[in-house]
Amino acid sequence: MNNNLQFGSYKNYIQSLRAFSVLIVFLYHLNLDIFSKGYLGVDIFFVISGFVISQRIYKDYLIKNKILIKNFFIRRFKRIFPVLLFVIIVCFLTFTILGPINHLRTNLETSLFSIVGISNIYFLKKETNYFDTVFDDPLGHTWSLGVEEQFYIIYPFMIYFLFKFTKINREKKIVFILFLISIFLVLITFYFSKYSPELVFYFPLFRFWEFLAGCIIFFISTKLQNKKKNTFSILFLILILFILFLDLPKNYTFYISINLLVVLFAALLILFYSENSINKIIFENKFLIFIGNISYSLYLWHLPVIYFIELYFGNFAKNIFSFPISFALSVFTFYFIENKFRYYNFRLEKKYFYRLSIFLFLSFTFIITFHVFQKNFTNSIKASITNTIYKINYLENNLNFYKRTNFLNVSINENKIYKYCTEDSLNYILNNLNLREECLKIKDNNLIFFVEGNSHTANFVNMFEKSNFVNNFYYLHKSIQVETYHNRSFALANSLTNNFKNVVYTTNIDTIFQLNSLKNNIHKFNENISILILGPIPNITDSSNLPVKCMIRKINCFIDTDLDKKKRNLIELNQLINDFAKKKNIFFFDAYQILCPLKNCVTYNKEKNILKLLDHSHLSLEGAVLLLPEFKNFYNDMVLKLN
Repeated sequence: MNNNLQFGSYKNYIQSLRAFSVLIVFLYHLNLDIFSKGYLGVDIFFVISGFVISQRIYKDYLIKNKILIKNFFIRRFKRIFPVLLFVIIVCFLTFTILGPINHLRTNLETSLFSIVGISNIYFLKKETNYFDTVFDDPLGHTWSLGVEEQFYIIYPFMIYFLFKFTKINREKKIVFILFLISIFLVLITFYFSKYSPELVFYFPLFRFWEFLAGCIIFFISTKLQNKKKNTFSILFLILILFILFLDLPKNYTFYISINLLVVLFAALLILFYSENSINKIIFENKFLIFIGNISYSLYLWHLPVIYFIELYFGNFAKNIFSFPISFALSVFTFYFIENKFRYYNFRLEKKYFYRLSIFLFLSFTFIITFHVFQKNFTNSIKASITNTIYKINYLENNLNFYKRTNFLNVSINENKIYKYCTEDSLNYILNNLNLREECLKIKDNNLIFFVEGNSHTANFVNMFEKSNFVNNFYYLHKSIQVETYHNRSFALANSLTNNFKNVVYTTNIDTIFQLNSLKNNIHKFNENISILILGPIPNITDSSNLPVKCMIRKINCFIDTDLDKKKRNLIELNQLINDFAKKKNIFFFDAYQILCPLKNCVTYNKEKNILKLLDHSHLSLEGAVLLLPEFKNFYNDMVLKLN
């Protein structure tokens, strides 16, 4: 065995490879087109992790002649948790002061699940697309830590049993078994990538083969003799760089293929590394080695720093100042948190350890308590928490952003629709077939709008509520997508025909699938029920044009409507809706054309301080009110046709 290779001289080139990985991830999160595949740096991290932890476990085995699982977990905890907790607490407090309040709960949830090592499962449950959302979430990168920690839980036990049941040619047998497991995992990853991209991205089972690649090459290297000097490592580094700049179709089949190649080349780079003059120039660079040493802290800090700088100062400041600030914070946490906890013997520092434990316990308890019980807080407690946050939050104090934009504030007769009018699958089964008074606005028995849908439909409620001509409407919010219909919906709508002369079933349609689903279920309505389709609204594709950023920077923001319509196939959708609306008592309100009649649509007007959208795809409260003049004309025409 080449002990020198495994337990000594590997360190510098491994650290340099860590530096390379974190730097390309950093550049990717700057959202620069030239580094659009920088996310692959995380995959290289996984390979390195597999190699290093195998080396650590194997070294302990050679010294103690047994697998020290307890020691492994203690080392991992000291390595990962202290600095992670510190960064998350700082990030959450910063977000409370400087972030959008309407995203505070999401940030709190992400913080909680990151601390307990399952943020990847949290993002998966939310059906979060990493590539679309990571730039808007300061903790979006913590998914990788969740995957890593979940691998750390399983792998020591796997090695323990492999060592226990293999005696002769142990390393070769371990390599063979891990290789078979890896091949199986790769195959199922390719299979599921066709059906559930988010599952493949976040679920640990489809990531473990990347760690195993590092584990495999470690056990291979234990049987390699001292290698002749070669430049294979440079070759594999060049191949990785080639892939990073290769322009390939953006789909998950290609993603997994690229992912596989990068993992393979990274593993081979580590396996065939040898000390020679050329390799030393690249892999023994003192700056890269130092970046590698602080790479964990740098990885944790970089995305929150990028997020807040870009939020308040824009892309130019983000590109210039993100790295030096992240670097400074990383150096601080590396020396004063990472190294302190990583190398301290807590048995000798009981007093210090106890103080830290109390601090961690109280912090953790606060986060969990707030998350678990916040739904059951009394109105006074909720009001107190909200008022406290409002007092310290910059956006609320200076821009009144939350109150102006958040659709959670939409009310019917001052009753919050998200408190009273939300239905889920359980409610459909258990609730009686009664209208909730809190969700009903009523003045006469002539015409009533039965409004039903998800968050996109909810944004239109403000249009109905603020009008002085819509006398009656009822809102039913679905936490599930509107394309999924339930008997309760039809029964409620049909029941209204007993008390109202005209009933108009109203919903928002964004996709052809939703439209076809409505067409297929329309026969379930009574014949005297009319249909009103609220058409799609503009979507913001460029995260730099988000309304909150535009408000902070006091700049006009625009959306390219032609690009948006092409991307979402809205021209065909609108044509299909128009054809459908030619039928009797079926109506189409084209909100998109009203909000954005021109190619360059203003989503935030700094001169008039008007917001049309609150985020990528939801109307602001102001945006809904902007529709009222045209909706009044539409309403009058519709009433004439119904009568």
